[in-house]
Amino acid sequence: MHAQPFLRVSTAGLCALLIASSAAAQDCLLGPVTLPGLAGAPEWFDMNGDGFFRAELHDPRWSGAPFQLLTALPSGGLTSWAEDAAVRVVADGKLLYVSLQAQVDDNGPNLQDAAYFAFNQGSSNGGYAVEILPIAGAAVTVPATYPQDPQLPTRLDPPAPAPDPGAVRWWSTTDANPAVGDPNWGVSQNAVPSWLKYIGRWDRPSGSPRWAITFVLDLSPTGLNISGPMKMFWGAKMHNSIGTDVILGNVTPKVAADTDKISDTIIPFRSSQWAAVTEPGTACTSGVTLDRSDVGVWTGTAGSASPGTLTNQICTGASCGGTGENTFRVTARKADNSGGIAAWDLRARVRIADWGSTIADRNLGPWKDVTLPAGTAVFSADAPPAVGSPFTAANGWYWVGAPADAGDPSTSNITIDFHCNKGADAYCPKLTDPTATHQCVLVELGERDASKFKFRNTAVYRNMDYQGLSTSSVPATISIQGLKALTGQAKDRDVYLYIETRNLPPHGREPLWLNAKDLALARQIAETPFQVPTKPGVRVDNPLGKVAGVKAQAKAPAKPAAAKAAVAPAAAVDVPSPAARLAQSTQKFANGLRVSSAFTMDRNQLLDAVWPTYRIRPYIDTGKTVVTRGAAHRLLEPMVPFGYRLDHDGALYGFSHALEGLGANLVFVAPNWYKVVIPSEAAIHVQTTITAQEKPLSPENCPTCPSCPTPVEHGHCNCRFVGADEHGLPLTLGALTALGMAAVVRRRRRK
Repeated sequence: MHAQPFLRVSTAGLCALLIASSAAAQDCLLGPVTLPGLAGAPEWFDMNGDGFFRAELHDPRWSGAPFQLLTALPSGGLTSWAEDAAVRVVADGKLLYVSLQAQVDDNGPNLQDAAYFAFNQGSSNGGYAVEILPIAGAAVTVPATYPQDPQLPTRLDPPAPAPDPGAVRWWSTTDANPAVGDPNWGVSQNAVPSWLKYIGRWDRPSGSPRWAITFVLDLSPTGLNISGPMKMFWGAKMHNSIGTDVILGNVTPKVAADTDKISDTIIPFRSSQWAAVTEPGTACTSGVTLDRSDVGVWTGTAGSASPGTLTNQICTGASCGGTGENTFRVTARKADNSGGIAAWDLRARVRIADWGSTIADRNLGPWKDVTLPAGTAVFSADAPPAVGSPFTAANGWYWVGAPADAGDPSTSNITIDFHCNKGADAYCPKLTDPTATHQCVLVELGERDASKFKFRNTAVYRNMDYQGLSTSSVPATISIQGLKALTGQAKDRDVYLYIETRNLPPHGREPLWLNAKDLALARQIAETPFQVPTKPGVRVDNPLGKVAGVKAQAKAPAKPAAAKAAVAPAAAVDVPSPAARLAQSTQKFANGLRVSSAFTMDRNQLLDAVWPTYRIRPYIDTGKTVVTRGAAHRLLEPMVPFGYRLDHDGALYGFSHALEGLGANLVFVAPNWYKVVIPSEAAIHVQTTITAQEKPLSPENCPTCPSCPTPVEHGHCNCRFVGADEHGLPLTLGALTALGMAAVVRRRRRK
């Protein structure tokens, strides 16, 4: 029997990243996406001086921010202009990473084009406005091994000298209230201000966008030191070959005939006309919610709600019913339906990366589009019944209705399917390595109507996957591609594989059950961020109970006899939210961990403590040694780990698991440790098999042992399963030292 997993998402081999693009009048700024070996904000220049960056206009980390089409037209503007420009804004604390893009410009960037933005001082008086011209800029050298676009960016700010003093103009006002009256913006300044950094200009002769400007805006205490909610304007002017200025903004921009604008720009001079956003760095608290359990490969009919399940397996042939075609499904929840929801109000972009484990380096991460149209064009495409709309069954797209939520009729769930057409290929999507079905999937949601939805849960990544059992057998790739460029050496490498297990008791004779409530609660706390109030009167968003800081009426204090005729208002007291009650309770998980302790743990610590977990940690032998207590040990460097979180319905009698090489020679070196030689710039393939044993251990039904390495490790069934000592201890220097090895953590900051 294959038990149905508690978590409906596919499992081993599929890691999901769910991202949402937001509305034009967005009320919060979203953070960057964190990928394996690729954390932090986008970095198109070497911003931190460590020698590594990605010269990509569409660095995957941008996906954590909304792709916002600029649709506001000026007076006299043509509707055909709408969506000819777009903006993305990533907030990494008080640093804003901005990409202003000219989607359409038939004669490319020139001195008659411009990107514009403006913002006020938040809680303080005053504001700033900036114009950037997309001039050529200073060339930037990018190592050939780094991910990069065919057309590299150029730089318009120091330390690469700006080639034209007119590339940047900016204005400022200190008026007490620039939102009203006629604020004085003064004269323009041409020197690049210290709070405007890393200005990149992108000239792309083909495709969309045609050109773009990227930059970093420093609102931190060392920059402009802005706090509180803000007003912002984003806009662009594209001068085309027939002499027309196409002008767009996130709110109504100005033209030459308007007088209520800053100098000769398109920026309205009153900040009250700009869009409002919450303080950068604060979380979005309402809107569309996305969950890891709502993306995967759909086994049912595309466009049908049932029957079918979400699975982890990206099939390459017979496993997809012989068709060789996968249907990707993503469901967005809590979409506001008060204004109605039409088909394709939301869109999905799906990207895939071929990896199991790679060297833990920011330069890797080969994301490629699965869905068509590719890239951000999926968000600007026409919806049916427009002629030429790509969103048809013939092109693989399906919309699975938008019924009202049972618990909240004001919101709906929206499910989108994309059925991949293999064409002349053997299967779809075509993988670099057809044996490597351990994949990461990046799903980005967006909307064409840039005012329809707000989003709350916008970026979720996991490199651990939830797997329903009885038995799972999943291949994965372990690659050292890129190591030659990093080390300057082309050589085969010893790679050590450590099998880490937690909460996986071995096959035995006594039945046991996984506590579904514990698993659900741990996952909910780990995946849904919220604040626990630390003092009375603090209101918090609370996804665990939807009740926060509710005021209750307490009995009023007694009054003196002379004042009895007056009725005093009841005093207000705080009723703790469900989240606060959990954080303060004595409740425990079945393993004895206090629930209150979960609120001080990071996501992986909590899930490791409660969920059955199987993880492979690869390490590269650097060829160097380190001396510990007088003994020399080989120095290992960690790669990206991968693995699975496991679930099972009903009774079981423990777990068994095995690791084998697929065409690779795994050499047993110690319990839970293997070594394999990987040729320079190559990859090997392994397969993990994990079984939830549904019958008690006995001589008659002893499970079939995998081939035992030499020397034979005796144990259950006269053969020790890989990792059968299920203590779940974390890897320590002591464990490595026992093998004559030591681990080193690369000091360069991961980006």
